[in-house]
Amino acid sequence: MDRPAGIFDIRYEQDMAVIRTAPQWVCLIGFLILLAALPLFADSYFLSFMILTGIALIAVLGLNILTGFAGQISIGHQAFVAVGAYTTPC
Repeated sequence: MDRPAGIFDIRYEQDMAVIRTAPQWVCLIGFLILLAALPLFADSYFLSFMILTGIALIAVLGLNILTGFAGQISIGHQAFVAVGAYTTPC
């Protein structure tokens, strides 16, 4: 991860922090506000597309954590994703 110039880590919590600077916090809060306001302005097609994209993103990140970081194999991962996708009101 590229670090901004002049930011040094003193504690372990600072080293493991994902969001380090004030502009990063502003971008995150702005994105969350935009994400929360999206259903007020978007049409149903775009919302259903975003829901399916979110389901795929959660599935990919879960599989990445399971196989990449933990080193385990996935047996029933697709079944859980299928149940979650089937119960989504698109």
